[in-house]
Amino acid sequence: MRKLHGDHIFHLPFRENDFAVAPAIRERAEALWRDEKTVALADEAYRDYLSPEGALVHADVQGGNVLLANGRTRLLDAEIAHVGDEAFDVGILIAHLVVAAATRSEQAALRDAVATTLEAYTDARGGRHAAAHGRVFRHAGIELVRRTLGAARLAITAPEPSGLRVLDLGLRWLRNAPANAAEALAGE
Repeated sequence: MRKLHGDHIFHLPFRENDFAVAPAIRERAEALWRDEKTVALADEAYRDYLSPEGALVHADVQGGNVLLANGRTRLLDAEIAHVGDEAFDVGILIAHLVVAAATRSEQAALRDAVATTLEAYTDARGGRHAAAHGRVFRHAGIELVRRTLGAARLAITAPEPSGLRVLDLGLRWLRNAPANAAEALAGE
């Protein structure tokens, strides 16, 4: 399951495929597939994803897998949970929190979602994981690319203007992983 899930995240969006996407998004995808440096970054992240080091990772933290009941939060659908880099879960969460704001260029909502999530992550770890923010954004970037070009595309990323905004943000975070929320959203 872990390898299949990893292929969908790190491989399919970064290789030539015939998924139905809008023409301008297809053009950007084709340029990405020829960009050896960016593809190598995704491949490196995939190797890290498969490395059994770190903490217990849910591996699919998104709104449909979060249950809020009796004032507590529970994660559902954990069949791909594994030991790995906890920055992966935080990155996936950030990607899902920002995708709607990114499609509409809502800078304030985007900023708030990213800053609040990173602050909670850092606080939960006693401040010692601030150095992992670059990995968080690398994973968030890959997830944004996947949700625009991969097999699990989101309907909200299908139209050209919004899909291109999400794709561009994902590629920027992947290629130049920011160290903090302010850096991540500079220019947004």
